[in-house]
Formats: sequence, C-alpha cells, structure tokens
Amino acid sequence: PRGTPPPGSGLQSAEPDPQDEFMRQADAAELETMVRTLREPYGRAAAMYLLDGLPVAAIAQKLGRPAPTVQNQLFRAKAILRKQIMERRQE
Repeated sequence: PRGTPPPGSGLQSAEPDPQDEFMRQADAAELETMVRTLREPYGRAAAMYLLDGLPVAAIAQKLGRPAPTVQNQLFRAKAILRKQIMERRQE
C-alpha cells in the first residue's frame, strides 16, 4: 500500500497513512488534474508517488533530494490536495 514505505527505503510506518486513504476516495481524473497543477517542489514528487506509484526512495533518487525531504514534500502536497478536494465537495 502507498501508506507503507517499501522495504529498504529507510522510512518506517506502522500503519497506512490516512491521508492516502483520503486521496483514494477522490475521483481519479480529478486527482490527476490537481496533482499535475501543484507547484514545485510538490508537483513532481506528488505525481511520481500518487500517479506513478513510485516509492519515496526512488523519487528521492530521481529528483536528487534526500528521502526525508521527499517525504515532507509529499505530506505537504497531500495536505494541499486534501484541502482542494474538500473545497470542491462543498461547492
């Protein structure tokens, strides 16, 4: 599952990330559009994680960023997306 870091990533998680569950509830096309419009440094990392399904370690390597930085950027990207989804649902 996306909320669980892959073996060898150096990142630990005892249970799935509730933010990831929230993302799964969003319409796939809507989520893809929102992810692709995120500003950097969040956009590319979020697209690789949420759309391409890459693990944090692979994203960090591809972007040349430390894994904890990528993890932080994903946390913030998911918070932005969650807020956008909630706003759209209230419309």
